[in-house]
Amino acid sequence: MKSIETAAHPPPDREHEFDAFYQRCFPRAVALAHALAGSRLAEDIAQDAFWATYQEWDTLNTPEQWLMRVVANRSRSALRRSYAEARALKRLLGGTATAVIVPEPVADFWAVVKKLPKRQAQVVALLFVEELSTVEVAAVLECSEATVRVHLHRARRSLAERFQVEV
Repeated sequence: MKSIETAAHPPPDREHEFDAFYQRCFPRAVALAHALAGSRLAEDIAQDAFWATYQEWDTLNTPEQWLMRVVANRSRSALRRSYAEARALKRLLGGTATAVIVPEPVADFWAVVKKLPKRQAQVVALLFVEELSTVEVAAVLECSEATVRVHLHRARRSLAERFQVEV
């Protein structure tokens, strides 16, 4: 069991190693969060992901991959939360609202998604807004699950190019 003193004052080598990791990976983490959740939340998501990575630092074999997975998961959660808030606002207004003001990070992302080819945009929306599985999306769009995966792959590639991140 770690003593409180050890937990509060990690070894200097660990600190230097993590600092170098942070300096090297922070811009990529912010870029990924921006692509997935928008500019307003990107730095907060990246910081939260780094904190989670720091807490697991001694147990990670591939910290960079783990960090990016955390950023992606937290970005997706932020995006879902934004859409849930927008849907709740619409319900609160009794479904009478003709337009719901979408938070800025969501608007950034979806503005780009809307420029994708129709099927790619539909797949992205059904998967991430409606939270359907690829099987369910295939049923909705009346195509095969393999076709859904191809559209998703192409959409991700286009979005990565647009937001200048590696996939």
